[in-house]
Amino acid sequence: MSLESVISTLANSSLTEQLINRCTREDRLTINAESLTGKVLISSSLAKKAESPLLVIVPTIEDGNRWLSILDLLGWKKTLLYPHSEVSPFESTPIASEIIWGQLAVLSELISNSQRDSIAIICTERALHSHLPAPLSIKEKCISIKKGDELDLTELSYNLTNCGYTKASTTDQEGMWSRRGDIIDIYTVNNELPIRMELYGDIVDKLREFDPVTQRSLDEIEEISVVPININVHSGELVNETQDKNEINEELLNV
Repeated sequence: MSLESVISTLANSSLTEQLINRCTREDRLTINAESLTGKVLISSSLAKKAESPLLVIVPTIEDGNRWLSILDLLGWKKTLLYPHSEVSPFESTPIASEIIWGQLAVLSELISNSQRDSIAIICTERALHSHLPAPLSIKEKCISIKKGDELDLTELSYNLTNCGYTKASTTDQEGMWSRRGDIIDIYTVNNELPIRMELYGDIVDKLREFDPVTQRSLDEIEEISVVPININVHSGELVNETQDKNEINEELLNV
């Protein structure tokens, strides 16, 4: 029997139903398991039965990677590791861009995904100390594009620039985008590879990932989500520190 089948069996057991009812009480419920696999199985079964996303808080990133390796085998549609920074939220030291991008990718996935019960997120206790924007603020900033959508190129240019993306001649780094005729390339900070949109008029005809080095198109996908590139860690607001209104207007003229 696969681990995914074990989860399905446990989720439908009477004991899991009793535990779900017990979880509604205000006092803490402590469940002990001999092994990490046992802890993962029990927590996943409870989340699946409750049709809820799973949040696991671990002491260290190494513990998080161990949880992640097992959760990947249990049928979760998305298993995400929320990155943390060693910088205190009360310090003025800037947080590495890669950390912020990883955090925004996880947050946008949780906010925008309609199948929230299929997401498992692991984070450290330290990661919970960060100041974050309100969920609605993130959702309003994210740009969702699906195959078959009709695009207003002026609006798309404005939204990309407002999210911190820079227009360039070629798209070979995160946070950049470019346009060549009916082809728009965007290197989103929440995706390992940049995305190429092929337009038919104003309609998104094709969406593909592509190699930033060779520029060759790769696998076709159905939709993309573009997240902002930065957060003000003190105010918890999404910001664009690199471009002002004049620069945005200049890019709009070149659409």
